[in-house]
Amino acid sequence: MDQPDVTVIATAYNTSVFISDTILSVVNQTFSRFELIIVDDCSTDATHEIASKMAVEDERIFVYRHTENLGAGEARNLGLKHARGRYIAFIDTDDIWEDQFLEEMVNCIRDQTDGCAGVFCSTRIINEEGELTGFEFNPGRGAYDLLRMLEGINPTINGSTLLIKKECFDEVGGFLSMPLGQDIEMWLRILAKSSRSFLQHLPRHLVRYRDRRSSLSKRSHVARQESFEHTIKNYLPLIPFFQRGKVYSAFVLGTDFAGPGLNPWRKTMGRKALLYGGLLFTKQKRRLLSIALRGLPPE
Repeated sequence: MDQPDVTVIATAYNTSVFISDTILSVVNQTFSRFELIIVDDCSTDATHEIASKMAVEDERIFVYRHTENLGAGEARNLGLKHARGRYIAFIDTDDIWEDQFLEEMVNCIRDQTDGCAGVFCSTRIINEEGELTGFEFNPGRGAYDLLRMLEGINPTINGSTLLIKKECFDEVGGFLSMPLGQDIEMWLRILAKSSRSFLQHLPRHLVRYRDRRSSLSKRSHVARQESFEHTIKNYLPLIPFFQRGKVYSAFVLGTDFAGPGLNPWRKTMGRKALLYGGLLFTKQKRRLLSIALRGLPPE
């Protein structure tokens, strides 16, 4: 096939129930100048067989397989190794793109200034059966630099919502091998260390994100905490001192960290929030932080 404008990287592990819908949502795009690289991370179900069969039917699809389970970060890195497109998009193999995802995202990124690393869109939530739940993720409009990304914890919501310039990955290297959060770590690293300084939000619902929260375990919450601790350690020192309280407060008040098991960690973040930015906070925010410091979830 001709040189693609976009490389789509789909990482898969035991998603045989969903992967055909994901692949169809990519191959049915109104924008056709793409290649789809599927990396099977050593699935034990029929994921690889389904992907390989669909690759036979479309020359734009390429399938690779790990001989052992290495995690999503290494699967994405294998996809990047084979990528030929100017732009890179990722899709989890239980999510679905709207037909115009690539067309609108490519048009948006082409309209941005040179400082733009990539664009991301809004998200609708579906359940395991693929039905819309009525819930949406609608980040604030405009550009997101390092500080705004940290304040939002993860305004991109999931890895299926972005289109990134390939040169950014060439500049900062591959994904880290982390149990969770390797995607947001990459976006922060790109903004902190590449020659591009912001991501632009496209306020269009172009992704259907499948909510499979029922399968998450307590270990997942611990892994999420560890990933955000990595974020704080490596990227918070890069923003102005007086702005750091905003970031700490976001971690304390974020709903992902509610619950008794994580309250000790949230209390530590709350103390740091008040230390770094307490005088700049509203009375309401100081009250919510005080509740968190007492070990209770905020109202």
